Amino acid sequence: MRKKRWIWILISIFTVVILFIGFLQWNGLNSKAAALSKEKATDLVEQRYKGKVTKINKVDGQYIIEMNRNKMRYEIKLQSNGQVLSFSKIDRNEKQDQPQAKTDAEIKKLLLTEFKGEIVSFKKHSEKQRDIYDVVLQSKDRKSIVKVDAQTGEIIFRKIIEFNKPTVKVSEAEASKIALKQVKGKVDDIELEESGGTSYYLVDIDTEDDREATIQIHAITGEVLSVTWDD
Repeated sequence: MRKKRWIWILISIFTVVILFIGFLQWNGLNSKAAALSKEKATDLVEQRYKGKVTKINKVDGQYIIEMNRNKMRYEIKLQSNGQVLSFSKIDRNEKQDQPQAKTDAEIKKLLLTEFKGEIVSFKKHSEKQRDIYDVVLQSKDRKSIVKVDAQTGEIIFRKIIEFNKPTVKVSEAEASKIALKQVKGKVDDIELEESGGTSYYLVDIDTEDDREATIQIHAITGEVLSVTWDD
């Protein structure tokens, strides 16, 4: 009788061990099947927290995720089965994420490319918690007043003031035709000048024999005032 009892006890123990081993194997397979890929982990976090994942790495079976939401940055630790272990805000120096401020030389180069004339005033000041350059450029016929963001180089204000131009009745095209009647060739340049209250054009013409002539033409009457050859 005792022998039969021991046999049943051993059979019961063996059955329990077999069932336990089977459970562990089934649970392991089920866990592997439920493991999330990086893409699915990203989708899960973005849908759950309504943000944008910027970085995701897998470390020791966990996903370490960085996410932007409402202009803030967060770190999320996620089990590979989708369980969230932690959700915390990342404290960072905002200045590290900002682009490096433009130098004075870079700002000046930008303005001289964009505007006509030379820089006559160049000052820097703070306005609404950002640094601004106040710049004035001037040429013969205009003044440009400009404000530039010192951090990005963005032009945030511009005003162009045109100076009074000389009174003319003869257009540049007409002045070119008058000049070509005096000297045969090709018009290379034409400028409107004023001296002593008289407005006139200076028309540069290149001839076929590689000579250059400058014809001075009255801007109101169209009269040829002079012809000068550049030897």
